[in-house]
Amino acid sequence: MDDEGTRDENTVSILLSLPLELQLAILSQAPCHPRDVPRLQMVCRGWYHLLNDDLFWREMSIKLFGIAPLVQHTLSSWKDYFTARAINEAFLIYPDQQV
Repeated sequence: MDDEGTRDENTVSILLSLPLELQLAILSQAPCHPRDVPRLQMVCRGWYHLLNDDLFWREMSIKLFGIAPLVQHTLSSWKDYFTARAINEAFLIYPDQQV
């Protein structure tokens, strides 16, 4: 394995050793588009579960839609809320264009 691969594995290991809240805060601040989440979930099992956590989708909703942290939604999860709002706003379809 090359040095860069080892470095990437060490970074993932360090991230997974942090408390859940810190892991979520770090990943939700990553400069990535939500369409990248499935690829990030393939890094390891820990990231798969972390990126399916409802708190991650709550943070993504706040980051991308600017909603207040205490807003109540009627859907069953923050991931459902995010997906419905993103589709409604064509965020996932036309990410680089104003619709």
